[in-house]
Amino acid sequence: MGPVRTLPAGVVRRVATSSLLAVVVLVALPAAADEDIVQPEKLQFELYQKGSDAYRDGDYKKAIELFEASLAMGPLNLTYLNLGRAYFKVGQCDKASEAYGKARTAPKIANPTPMQVLQKIEEYVAELPTSCPAYLTLRCATEGMEVFVDAQGPLPCDGKPIALLPGEHVIRGEKGGQKVEERITVGGMARVDLELKLEAAVVVGEGGKGEGDKGEGDKVVEPVSSTPGMMFGAAVGLVLGGSADVELEGGFTTLPTQDDTSKLAFDVVAAFKISDGLNLYVGPAVGFVPKVVLTDPNNKQVFEPTASQFDLDAMAMMLFPFGDFVPFAEVRGGPSFVSPDDGTKNLTGFNFALGGGLRWRFSSSISLVAGVALHVHTASRDDSGGGSGATTDNVTGGQGGGAEFGQEGLTAGNIKLSGNRTTFSLGASFDL
Repeated sequence: MGPVRTLPAGVVRRVATSSLLAVVVLVALPAAADEDIVQPEKLQFELYQKGSDAYRDGDYKKAIELFEASLAMGPLNLTYLNLGRAYFKVGQCDKASEAYGKARTAPKIANPTPMQVLQKIEEYVAELPTSCPAYLTLRCATEGMEVFVDAQGPLPCDGKPIALLPGEHVIRGEKGGQKVEERITVGGMARVDLELKLEAAVVVGEGGKGEGDKGEGDKVVEPVSSTPGMMFGAAVGLVLGGSADVELEGGFTTLPTQDDTSKLAFDVVAAFKISDGLNLYVGPAVGFVPKVVLTDPNNKQVFEPTASQFDLDAMAMMLFPFGDFVPFAEVRGGPSFVSPDDGTKNLTGFNFALGGGLRWRFSSSISLVAGVALHVHTASRDDSGGGSGATTDNVTGGQGGGAEFGQEGLTAGNIKLSGNRTTFSLGASFDL
């Protein structure tokens, strides 16, 4: 065996101290004999040590300069590893990845062991796809187009890279009420070139999607408006609660009741966009409650007969686009019809509702919808000769009036209902 070079004692002491001060804090273990193990020159190690001190102090740019000066005197795996870490700290992930790669093949020092350095390389490389930004370069083929990235914008479309976090992003171009939208998913350190035009969005170059991802090559993506031009939807609702007041003819005594509406309600809507700037839609909405049951809240007496309620509303809805999830608010109002189940004359009136919720774009043409709405409605019938003709004597006297109404219920002649209900609904819409 040939002679083994040793460093001066002072240098050896510096090596022992460096395990505490260097970027990588490792436990020193005996190194196995390896023909690739080298010992750094004194000045080379001193530069490395100063770089470690600068890194510890948070001066990453100075650390980079000192590590590179040390590497200029000779490559070492530990120096490349810590150079990569310093580049990572200043956001230069490409250079960090390059330094990690060189650390794998560079000559090795005995302390820390090559295996310890390799484990740190793997740990740091694994951070890059989730911790480093991706970069999007936008080009606008349509002159004067305003560009939005997720909820930010308008941004300049000048061909300069835009930093993005790893994940899914919505890129939107707008001009004169026309819109084009593209969704992209990027990994850390991705490089994506995207050209937007109102006819189509073309990915002209897509690569560097991060560790383990493969680019799909050039592709043409058909334009998709950020919000549809029209929507046709249906929903099934759960009635959370309600109440009603009943007024009879003559003295118009008010009898408060609990509106034990059936647990289900149904809605069908059609909406058409009338404003791109506000994402405002209008259209008809039809609501149906198959069973309305009125109950005295004091004695739980059920007033017969039950009824069904049908609302024919005009609706206005505003969407607030935010990626695939689109909050909305709506208002609707129109005629309301209450039809007693025993076939007596219908009550007619008005329904008004305020609501809101969230739409989730499941695909390019289908959205899933969840919402909550408060309905306030009135319905009355002027039919003095109908039914058994309730009179003033029947409705005065508190409990007596309630009992008399319980006997006749909605079959009474002149009658007026004023009530409300709250519904939670789930549905879907077909978007065009």
